[in-house]
Amino acid sequence: MAAHYVAGVAVEALLTAYWVRDVGSIPRDHDVDRLEPRFFYFVPPQDAEATAEHLRSLKLRWENRHRYRDDASLAKWLKERLPKREDRKQMLAESSATIVSAAEWIVKVGIQQWKRRPER
Repeated sequence: MAAHYVAGVAVEALLTAYWVRDVGSIPRDHDVDRLEPRFFYFVPPQDAEATAEHLRSLKLRWENRHRYRDDASLAKWLKERLPKREDRKQMLAESSATIVSAAEWIVKVGIQQWKRRPER
């Protein structure tokens, strides 16, 4: 459960930093969909498709309310969003590995591109 929340918060923080850099104010919500477009101004074209896929994967598995969920409630939430899995522990483990991998990619690209000028 912690992996889902921490991975999502890491990406949300990165996207928020890019938002602030571009807009100049801190958004009040945790809407990754709203924050995402500002980030893509900085993502190089050769990384855009993979970065978008990692963001889709992360958004499928994350929301800020995960901080209040235990494993059982996270598994229930994920079951509604992901392909069916019989084994709850296996589903959580696979989803955790996927979301952490997606967050690692997104944060790596974000750090590498921080000093670049936006491509608009």
